[in-house]
Amino acid sequence: MKHFFREFFLNIVLGFVSAIFISFSIFVAAHFVISKANFTIISTHIVCEQPLNNRCVTHYQVVTDDKSTIDFVPLGHEFASDDLLIGSHIEKVRFSIDYKVNGIAKEWQYWREKLIRLSIGITGLFIRYLLLKLGFIKGDFFKQLILQSRSQSDLC
Repeated sequence: MKHFFREFFLNIVLGFVSAIFISFSIFVAAHFVISKANFTIISTHIVCEQPLNNRCVTHYQVVTDDKSTIDFVPLGHEFASDDLLIGSHIEKVRFSIDYKVNGIAKEWQYWREKLIRLSIGITGLFIRYLLLKLGFIKGDFFKQLILQSRSQSDLC
């Protein structure tokens, strides 16, 4: 394990972190694009995690187009906070990044950020692949790490 830190850094950062960037970008973007909404906000209330009350989330009581009342909690950056005011009517069709607030068309403001994160993740995995092919890092880093820890425990 001559180049432990180089191997560890490049394998973890380029592999694991890139995969996380890709996964979260795709999950959040897909959730927004696939979702459908047609509701009017009638009230809001804040719910905080117990016992410390240090993680609070705003819940929205909404009336849907079929006149049922539900508790709506937006996922992350689903809508801009100034769009979710009491009395606002939100309308979004499936497979679109556009939505309407009180009849005014808006574009999902976070799609560029998600696209940049996805691009960074793909670039990181591509760089890791190139470094593996060029022999700069070894693909069996974790196997070597386990074997080394076993051999050190055998010496004790």
